[in-house]
Amino acid sequence: MYRIASFFSFLLILPHFLLCQDSSSTTTTYKIDQNILIVSVGQNAQKTFNHILKENQTLYSLSKFYGVNLEDIYYHNPNLKTKTLTINQPISIPVTNKAIVRKYDESLDRSMHVPLVYIVRQGETIYTISRTYFRMAPELFLRNNEMESADLTVGDSLLVGWLPIDGISNNQSKQSSIQAYYSKENEPLRLKYNKQAKIQSPAKEDGIAYWQMTGTAKGKTNFYVLHRTAKQGSVIRLTNPMSGRTLYAKVTGSIPDSSYDPAIKVVITPSLAKALGALDKKFHVKIAYFN
Repeated sequence: MYRIASFFSFLLILPHFLLCQDSSSTTTTYKIDQNILIVSVGQNAQKTFNHILKENQTLYSLSKFYGVNLEDIYYHNPNLKTKTLTINQPISIPVTNKAIVRKYDESLDRSMHVPLVYIVRQGETIYTISRTYFRMAPELFLRNNEMESADLTVGDSLLVGWLPIDGISNNQSKQSSIQAYYSKENEPLRLKYNKQAKIQSPAKEDGIAYWQMTGTAKGKTNFYVLHRTAKQGSVIRLTNPMSGRTLYAKVTGSIPDSSYDPAIKVVITPSLAKALGALDKKFHVKIAYFN
């Protein structure tokens, strides 16, 4: 098995990158200067790794180097819209399966690629990691990791592929923006809200949204909320001013008076909170709803 503990124990650190200046020109280029990258998998199997910001680097230049939309970087780092960038600040970078070289053969120049490693979590299997997360045949996954058995232990480090050290082109990435992804997934609810708004003016309020941070937000996003006065079964519009994201959700019931602080206007699912870019379990939202 490809284990950091066995082969790369001294490398288990946050990935960092070198901003190189080409001596033959005035063009500033990036090179991934790290022996290993740790990839995380979150909601809807979205994959990210950390980039440690260096001097003179910007979010725009990072988006070009990694072949991602600038809005996607903001999505995975919602605090960046309100905070000043600092040297050595970790920036979460999304990466698609398309950008990952997943099959090793003699044609792969390993000196020009960096291994991408995933750390096994509770309840995950070879099938979950290979098929669901990385769209890879389990047989290939086992072969790349030199594994004779599919048995896993929490904390195991598994090789999932390689990234080119010269960056990821837009053609390699093929990544739809996060905003577009959620717009597509959220579209039926948006259409229902707009249809109702044509015949009834929505009530509007500012208030506190609450979600339970102890749970995880894996898998498909659940666009459901509890609201104190909105009609059950109707669609509510939520805007997080901090991230600038607006999403629509179905009202499944009212908030129990005895269970939540009166200041809380809406209770939302963890996955919806993640999609809205919430950082705290209580955050400010703008709400539009139908009684």
